[in-house]
Amino acid sequence: MQPDNNAFHAPAYDQPAATVRPLRFEFIGSGSEFFRIWIVNTLLTIVTLGIYSAWAKVRTMQYFYRNTRLDGASFDYHGRASAILKGRAIVFGLAMVFQLASHVSLFLALALGLALAVVFPLLLVRSLRFRMANSSYRGLRFAFTGGDAQAYKVFLLWPVLTVLTLYALAPLAHQRFKQYQHDNTRFGTAACWAKASAPGSALAWGRAWARRWWRRSWPSSVFLWR
Repeated sequence: MQPDNNAFHAPAYDQPAATVRPLRFEFIGSGSEFFRIWIVNTLLTIVTLGIYSAWAKVRTMQYFYRNTRLDGASFDYHGRASAILKGRAIVFGLAMVFQLASHVSLFLALALGLALAVVFPLLLVRSLRFRMANSSYRGLRFAFTGGDAQAYKVFLLWPVLTVLTLYALAPLAHQRFKQYQHDNTRFGTAACWAKASAPGSALAWGRAWARRWWRRSWPSSVFLWR
């Protein structure tokens, strides 16, 4: 079959490639402004025996969110202090029950400790969901979709392995937590992800520990040399 030379062929237009524009965060708050918020929060928390701490957290989060800008727009925090106070009351009640159980029976305290270890990852997941659901940017809310099964690995298995290895796995455990946190965060329908690798996290931890060791040992070494 011969090709038809008179046939019409639509011209092929090159689709413009999508350009990626890197954006940087900008913080426009000031130390003096935050100091006024901090001192009022501290005094009211002391006067109310800790009850005002929930409202103090909301004020602090709103200050940092609203003074953090990205591409000319600020973030916002919508969490309710009453909901935060309920969550803290639950944690405080569990801690008091565990404290009382430790004075009654060692076996009861161990059993309750295991029960708290089972509940603890679930509470952390709910906390992440609450924080993301009450965070917004340009009027659009964030969301956290992390599952409970994966949370047990991040918040229970990896910390236990870190302790058993004398914190040798601490960088890897931290990398797994950040990956779980960011990979399950959504901005509207857009997915987020973390690019931190295990070797990169280990290198960052090594640099941080070396810097901390140098800051602590440098004054003493100067004194010895003198």
